Amino acid sequence: MRILTRIGVLLLVLGLGSLVLRLMDMHFTVLAWADDLQPGLGIGFAVLGAGLVLADVVSRRENTPAQPPLNQQAAYHQPQFNQPAPDNQPQFNTSPPSRSSRSPRPGSGTFNR
Repeated sequence: MRILTRIGVLLLVLGLGSLVLRLMDMHFTVLAWADDLQPGLGIGFAVLGAGLVLADVVSRRENTPAQPPLNQQAAYHQPQFNQPAPDNQPQFNTSPPSRSSRSPRPGSGTFNR
């Protein structure tokens, strides 16, 4: 989460929380100095916090690059199979191991009484 969104959410929580806590005759300790300014300060914090979150979301949308059309996008991300590995890449054997090279599973032996 970006810093602007974090500050906005914090202000939103403090603003709405101070409004709800005022109804229960309580307050946030960090906002104890502003008891005389409630509920106006709580509403202001909530509006300011919502504005910061909204501004961050809008700026994030404007900064995202446009997606290419789906048919072009799929062509870029398709894996290429049956291509030889480059010389600097190790070659792996993808065939299943033969039966003789497998280690026996525990409990797969014969049971004698």
